[in-house]
Amino acid sequence: MEYTTASDRIVAGTYLAAVAGVGGEVVLRDINSSCLEGVILVLQEIGSDIICGDDYIQISSHGRPKPIPIIRTMPFPGFPTDMQSQMMSVLMMATGTSKIVEDIFEGRFQNVKEQLKFGADIQIDGREATIRGVPELYGTDVYASELRGGAALIIAGLMAKGKTNVHNSIHIQRGYEDICRDLSNLGAEVSYISENNLVVSST
Repeated sequence: MEYTTASDRIVAGTYLAAVAGVGGEVVLRDINSSCLEGVILVLQEIGSDIICGDDYIQISSHGRPKPIPIIRTMPFPGFPTDMQSQMMSVLMMATGTSKIVEDIFEGRFQNVKEQLKFGADIQIDGREATIRGVPELYGTDVYASELRGGAALIIAGLMAKGKTNVHNSIHIQRGYEDICRDLSNLGAEVSYISENNLVVSST
């Protein structure tokens, strides 16, 4: 018998978030949009145009994201906790104030101290994060401490001006076959400079 492994919805969601933050048009293939319903609804609310087919998702984003009053992480099919950090990076340059409520896991905001290094305006109060969008982010040196937070730092680096060094990138490799290759194929300047470090460059 033959089986086809299902696409990873969080990997797909990460790449959709990157496009929402940086801008552009991308088609993800071999992905069932029903597994990303919660993420797609949020991306549409912040201004991305999304078209879903039987096995593809097309996203188009231009300009700064719109703020979103509140995102709550929920069990499937709601907004996944594993997409919270990536969406926070996108909202760091929104045109207003957004809020994320983490209702699944404690300690999911540990990445914020690194996201603040880009010049973001984020305040944490228990399980709630308030993100006030800023006009620009700036490249910096950051340290990944876990998988999804590390991916969020790459997204922030793509959105920021200048060069960003992401240290401890081995955490990211646990969940992405080759995130540098995939994003480079979309036109991003992302590359490994060692087994445990990668660099993101943006204009």
